[in-house]
Formats: sequence, structure tokens, C-alpha cells
Amino acid sequence: MPTRRCFNFLCPITITEGGTFSQKFQWKSGNPLSPVDITGYTSKMQIRVKLTDAAPLIEIPHTLEEWAPDGKTGLYLYAPESGIYLVYINDANTLGLCAQRKDVAGIYNLFLYSPAGESVFRQYGPATILAAAAI
Repeated sequence: MPTRRCFNFLCPITITEGGTFSQKFQWKSGNPLSPVDITGYTSKMQIRVKLTDAAPLIEIPHTLEEWAPDGKTGLYLYAPESGIYLVYINDANTLGLCAQRKDVAGIYNLFLYSPAGESVFRQYGPATILAAAAI
């Protein structure tokens, strides 16, 4: 699975209903660009249909566990010393996201928090959820 490098912090994502979403991202900063060590960071990520919705369509929790295939939905610090984190949403959590049997166009925000609690990084963008023909 390729790692997406986020320089502008705008990274569109596409999720297939009933399928697993697994995407690595790398945070780099500076001139020249170099990986940011995110050891000890925590995270918060939500996907919403509209920014003003009271509740998210799905929330991706921060996890301290080590990632494993077919594991829990979460944001994993995959290789923190290299600034790489993994957004993983298992198939059970994507099932039923397209209740109207139509694709859902939404938005997401992802925040990383330093060990001191400072919000120091923000990734955001459109989140497209593709309705599955057979689930």
C-alpha cells in the first residue's frame, strides 16, 4: 500500500461501502522537506456529510495498539519516527454508510496532537463513500 505524502494538508479520500479502507500518510515539514517525528502523538478524525451535521457519519479513534490486518478501526502511528500514520477503517464500520444506496460526498478533518496536547497538524479534504452494488 503506497504512502501518501501530505504537504498541503488537503488529501481527498475515497472509501467503498462494505470494504476496508487502509491508507498510510506521511507528515513532512521544513525546507528541504523531512519527516516529522510523531512519536507520542494522539489523533482525532471524523467524517461528516456536512460540516454542520450534529453527529459524524463515522469517527476514527486514535489507537495505541499495533495495527494488524482485519484489526480495529483506528488511526495508528505506523512508523512514527518517520512521520507515517495509518488510517484504517474495517469493513464492518463502512457497511451501511450509503443508506440511500447512493454515493455519499462528505468531508473529513484529522488532527494530530503533540504529547503536550497542542494541535499541531491538520489534514482535511473531501471524503467520498462509494455505494457498493453487492454487499
